[in-house]
Amino acid sequence: MRLSNSYVRALFEAAHFGNGFGSDDARLSVMRKRLGEFHALMTGHEELNRFLCTDATSSGEKTGIVEALLAKAKDKPKEYAEAQELADRFLLLLAKKNRISVLGDMLTTFDRLRLELKGGLLGQVDSSDILRPEVLEGLSEAFGKKLGKKVEFLNSVDPTLLAGLKVTVAGVTYDGSLRSQLDRLRAQFSAAEV
Repeated sequence: MRLSNSYVRALFEAAHFGNGFGSDDARLSVMRKRLGEFHALMTGHEELNRFLCTDATSSGEKTGIVEALLAKAKDKPKEYAEAQELADRFLLLLAKKNRISVLGDMLTTFDRLRLELKGGLLGQVDSSDILRPEVLEGLSEAFGKKLGKKVEFLNSVDPTLLAGLKVTVAGVTYDGSLRSQLDRLRAQFSAAEV
């Protein structure tokens, strides 16, 4: 994962400190959109995902497929074409270096770096089901007030939670899951029996 983070940091710094790309936030948005669209395409097609993520496929074959897919996506905005081109070159590098399988983790790192640039924090919410956007917004607002910073959350499904939420932000985990509450009750009953 460290190597993947190094790739993303290099991309982020090239975009953030690069010249001729327009405003920081706009070019970062263009890059994030391009990378996210490719990740969605890749993970949305099981056969493509398997082909790009297996060690059985050579880096040359992966690079060829990525090049072909990027060539089909000709929706480059004129104003930020350089930023999108940088994102495309990054995807090709990942294919060549057999790192395209960790693009999802790289996007999370990219989002965290972008939010930190604005003075915010990226947190994680684990729940038994996908949360509605308004629930995530409410959590973001509540934790933003608590921490005095902009907070955004990624949501992951953990079916072992049964119900409730487990929220991690700024290195602290707030466990309000039903499983956690049942474990605490079990511990209290065990202590009372002694």
